[in-house]
Amino acid sequence: HNAQNTDWLENSMCQIDLFSRRHRGMLEHEHIEEYFTNSVSKSENDNNEEHFTIPELPSGEQLVLNLKTTWGDRHYIGLNGIEIFSSQGCPVMIKKITADPADINILPEYGSDPRVVTNLTDGVNKTRDDTHMWLAPFSAGQDHFIYITFERPTKVAMVRIWNYNKNRIHSARGVKDVEIALDGFMIFKGEISQACGNITASNDPSAYGETILFTTDEEILERISTYDEMYVDLETFQNDEENSRTNTNRPPTTETDIRPMTRAISRRPFTSLRSSDSGQTPEYFGRKLILTITETWGDQHYCGLTGIQVVDINDAECVIKSYDARPRDVTILKSNVNDVRTLDKLFDGENVTCHDYHMWLCPFSRKEKVRITISLNTPKKMHGLRIWNYNKSVDDTYRGVKRLHVQLNDKSISPRQGFLLRRAPGHCYFDFAQEIIFAHSKTIQENADNQTRKKQHVATNDDVDSDISMPNGFIYEFHLHATHGDAYYIGLNGLEFYDENGERIGLTEQNIAAYPHSVNSLHPSTDDDIRTPDKLIDGKNDEIDGTHCWIAPILANVINRIFVIFDRPTSVSMIKIWNYAKTPSRGVREFSLLVDDLLVWTGILDRMSDDNNDNYGTHVPFNTILFCDERILTEHEKRTVLEKKISADNTSSQTSNRDRSVDYSKRPTTSVPRNRKRY
Repeated sequence: HNAQNTDWLENSMCQIDLFSRRHRGMLEHEHIEEYFTNSVSKSENDNNEEHFTIPELPSGEQLVLNLKTTWGDRHYIGLNGIEIFSSQGCPVMIKKITADPADINILPEYGSDPRVVTNLTDGVNKTRDDTHMWLAPFSAGQDHFIYITFERPTKVAMVRIWNYNKNRIHSARGVKDVEIALDGFMIFKGEISQACGNITASNDPSAYGETILFTTDEEILERISTYDEMYVDLETFQNDEENSRTNTNRPPTTETDIRPMTRAISRRPFTSLRSSDSGQTPEYFGRKLILTITETWGDQHYCGLTGIQVVDINDAECVIKSYDARPRDVTILKSNVNDVRTLDKLFDGENVTCHDYHMWLCPFSRKEKVRITISLNTPKKMHGLRIWNYNKSVDDTYRGVKRLHVQLNDKSISPRQGFLLRRAPGHCYFDFAQEIIFAHSKTIQENADNQTRKKQHVATNDDVDSDISMPNGFIYEFHLHATHGDAYYIGLNGLEFYDENGERIGLTEQNIAAYPHSVNSLHPSTDDDIRTPDKLIDGKNDEIDGTHCWIAPILANVINRIFVIFDRPTSVSMIKIWNYAKTPSRGVREFSLLVDDLLVWTGILDRMSDDNNDNYGTHVPFNTILFCDERILTEHEKRTVLEKKISADNTSSQTSNRDRSVDYSKRPTTSVPRNRKRY
C-alpha cells in the first residue's frame, strides 16, 4: 500500500512538473495585464450586475455551481476548496462531487495530474499545494459545472468558496462569476473575490475567496462558528495580536517570504518600526486611504508612479477591493485615449521595471490636486505604504511623485508638508521600493522643524560650524572604476556610514544593493557563493577568508556599482571602507561617490597587504571619507582619512583594468561556499 502511495505521489509530481515546464513561457509571451483586465473594482461592476436576492435557508440535496468566468486566465479555471454549512451549524455531509469538465487530465498530454475535483472537499483549503486544488481547462463563454450531492436533503446556511491560490499570477485562474443552484433553484449569482496568492497575508477568509450567507440568524451563525476553522484561526490570530501588544512594545515582524506578483525573488520585507520617543506606537486602523499628490520631481505637466502596496502591521500586503483616481489617468486626454499607462497598472504587481506598460501616468497641475482613493477588502491596522516611483527612464523619473499627502478614514496622517518620496533611479539595478511608515509622520515633522531652526541659527551666527559640506540624500552610489590589478573581479570587505552627529547608522539588507549583484550573477541559476552585498554591512569587516565580504565580476562596458539606499533623506558625516582582503589585487582602487546622482567624491583606496595573516592580526585596516570637521575623529581614524582627488588628478597614472584588452573567456573561477560561513 505504501509503495502504491509513493508511485501515485511521484506520478503526480511528474505531471505538475510537466505542466509547469509546458506553460513556463506562456505568461512571458503574452501581456500580463491581459490576465487582469477584469480585475477592476466591484463598484464599477455593480451597475452592470443583475439584482439578485439570496434566499433564506434554501433546502435541497444537489448543489450545482456554474463557473462562468475567471479572473483573467484564458486557458484554465480552478478552485482550492468548497465548504458548506447547514442550518444546524455543522458541515454538510457530502456523498459525491464531480465536475464537467472533470479536471486537467482530460487533456491528451495529462493523465496523473493531482488537481482533481475531489480535492475541493478534502478540508485543506488555505494552501498553495497543488495536491489540494482543482484545475480544469477553461473555454470563454462556456459553462463549467461542479456537482455536489449531499447525503440527505439539507437546509444550507453558508457556502464558502476558496478560490485558486497557487500564487499571485495564477490566482487569475480563479473563478470570478458564478451561479449556484440547489435542486434546480438559483440561490446565488455573483462574483467571487480573487485569492491573494499566498497563505500568510491574512486570516480573513475574504482574502482567499467568498463567504456566502443564507441566513442572518445569530444562533445559527454562532453554531457555525464552533465548526468553522477560519473563525477559530481568526480568533486565535486576534488573541495572539492582543497578547503581543500587551507583552512588548516591539513592533511585529515576519520571517516569511512572499513572492511578488511577477518577481521570482523574495519580497522586500517592511522595515521594523522604530520606537517613538514616548515608547508607544500609534495605531492606524481603517479601510479607506486617499493619497494626494501635490508635487512632482520637476515635470509640470504629468505625474506618475509604477506601483503601490498597502502594508499591515504584520508585513502582509493588504487586499485591495477597489481603487480610483481624479483625474484617473492620461487616457482622459484626447491625444492619449489609447495610452497603456492606466490606473490599474499601479496594482499589477510588476513594480521593478522600466517598461511603462506597467506604470500609471496622469495629467498634473500645481493648481489642481491629483487624488488616488484606495479601499481595502476589510478594515486593517496599517503599517504604511510601499511605493515604486515612476521609472521609465532617467529623464522621465522627473515625472515621479515628490510630495504625497495621506488620509486614512478622511483624517490626515501625513506631515504638514507631506511625505517626501524618493525619485526613482531610472534603472532596475535594485528594488527601488520606498517604505512610507505612517507612525514616522510626527518625527518627520519634528526633524523638518529642527532643520529650519538650525538653518536660521547658523545664518545669524558666523561662529557656528556649518555642516553644509555634508551630503544629504536618499541614494549613495559608489562607482568602482578600477582594482589593484585584477581584471576579472572586484570586491570590498565592508562599509560603515555615520550620521551628522557622528553616530553609526544601522543598515540592513534592505539598505544595500550592488550591480552586478555578486559573483553569483555569473551563474543566475545558483546562489552558492556567500560573498553577497549584505556582507558589506554585517559589521564583520576584519575577516580575511572571504566569508564576510562582497565580490562581483568585472564585465565589459559595465561599471560596478554599490548602492546604499535610504527611505528618508540622510546626512552623512563620514564613511568607513574596508577594502577586499582575501585577494588584495581584487580590492577597489579608483572609485567615485554620487549622492542622488550628484558627484560628491572621487578617490583612491589603499591596497591591502598580501601577507594578510602576518600584518593584520585581528584587524583589517580601513579608509575614511570625511565630510565634516576632524574633531569627531579619534587619533587612529585621522590617519585613515582619504584625500579627495582634484580635477587635475582625475586621470590616473595607473591604467584602469577596464581599459585593457581582457579576454573574459579566461576568467578564473572563484568560490566561497555558503557552508563555510562562520559566526
